[in-house]
Amino acid sequence: MARARLAPRASIVAVVAVASFVALAQITRLAADPPAAAHLLAAVGFAVLMIVTEMHPIQVSHTTRLSVTAALDFAVALTLGPAIGGLVAALSSVVVGWQQVRHQCQCGLLSVAFNAANATLAVFVCGIIYQTASSLFSGPFASPAAGALAGAGYLLVNLGLLAGMVHVSNQQESISRTLTRWLHALPQYLGLLAIGGVGAAIYLVSPMATLLLVVPLAIMYYTIDAAMRVRRETKVAIEALAHQIDQRSRYTADHSTRVAGYAEKTAIALGLAPSQVDLIARTARIHDLGKIYLPTQILEKDGSLQDWEWAEMRKHPITGAELVKSFADYRDGADMIRYHHERLDGRGYPFGIDGHTIPLGARILAVADSFDAMTSDRPYRAGMTFERAVRELQQHAGTQFDPRVVEAFLRSIGPGDVSEGVCASRTTLPAPRSAVAMSLAGS
Repeated sequence: MARARLAPRASIVAVVAVASFVALAQITRLAADPPAAAHLLAAVGFAVLMIVTEMHPIQVSHTTRLSVTAALDFAVALTLGPAIGGLVAALSSVVVGWQQVRHQCQCGLLSVAFNAANATLAVFVCGIIYQTASSLFSGPFASPAAGALAGAGYLLVNLGLLAGMVHVSNQQESISRTLTRWLHALPQYLGLLAIGGVGAAIYLVSPMATLLLVVPLAIMYYTIDAAMRVRRETKVAIEALAHQIDQRSRYTADHSTRVAGYAEKTAIALGLAPSQVDLIARTARIHDLGKIYLPTQILEKDGSLQDWEWAEMRKHPITGAELVKSFADYRDGADMIRYHHERLDGRGYPFGIDGHTIPLGARILAVADSFDAMTSDRPYRAGMTFERAVRELQQHAGTQFDPRVVEAFLRSIGPGDVSEGVCASRTTLPAPRSAVAMSLAGS
């Protein structure tokens, strides 16, 4: 379900006003020319299915949900036309939104209104395009061609309105960036629209046979749900393993959790997109995964490491990066892990690269990781005070650390954060109806 509560009130009101005008015009038209009883019965059936599918999305991860309502949106636009289709989509969206308001208290009435408006306009435009294209095209491929244009119209309106709302509510999130993120779900979109198209074709042959649409939708739902459940469980297992690696040494217990909190706050202070903030925080939680191969005697050694021990220690960023490349949720963060011990002056490890050839995420991890190391007890020294650790970061900004990252880090934390490593609360973003919904923690 879309989440538009962050968008300014005037923008939501404008979209709702347009959709209301469209809906009122269609209601007037239907009153003058009532549809057949069979169409009304089909409309009720579609509305029920939409409500059920929208209220039971697949929880892909803590940041992502997926529902299959797009197939029903598309089918109702093609079979019942723009007037009935748009009203059915609006009704189902209002019912679902009202349930969310009652049970979650997270979605405001304006958000419900925008979601209903978005659904109404997307389905209405889709139906208009299909009717117009069908009257212009001829031949055996007329219907598929009209359906393809209608599907494109549905996606453009649905995604376009939401991307615009995201941009208005968060100037750092450009429309093109938002669309790029959501279009990663294009295969799921196309699959759902294809199922909706097949359902529409079946309806033309036998309206009652449209109930068969439930079968492929159910298969798709449970297949994706099973795959995503495995993916979520894998993510939990990896983070648990990284936590256990921290626990191997009494000096690094909960180290990665604290680093994730510092890194997340720093990324937010730098104004990075929410998707990047989330990736950096997730990567920080497992940034020391490569230490799984290090002997405990090296991790717990009280004195200085010997040359061979340092050689082993310096391998852990490479090892960790290679491990996480196998997992989709962490693959994009592999280079952050690989380079998080590099220095701006080129004197870091394992490769000795310098300057801005070091990825920004790795530069953020370097500051967060070093700060937590400085303020934590180690076998060879007691942890520094907050003030002294701050002076160390400032002294080495420009040589070891990126000055811009240090400045953002210091703006985002205070003395009370040192013992807690508290993760900053994340921002909730809107998402396309029935597609991938990015609702970050706190949603």
